[in-house]
Amino acid sequence: MARKFKFLRLPEVIQKIGIRRTAIYDRIGRGEFPKGIKLSGGRAIVWIEADIEEWMEDQVQASKEAGAVG
Repeated sequence: MARKFKFLRLPEVIQKIGIRRTAIYDRIGRGEFPKGIKLSGGRAIVWIEADIEEWMEDQVQASKEAGAVG
């Protein structure tokens, strides 16, 4: 069975995770956030929704392990 992907553009990623564009690209540069992929035939950069959701789950887990309050 083929894997199904949902692509997110940058505004959707920003809306989903609540982090600004510059912070996203800073984290990408440090290897702390999934890289976007360039769609063939154009300049569009997209992220795979499952990769973003996995990153979010990792953030929640790391926060719990660190005993974050809030």
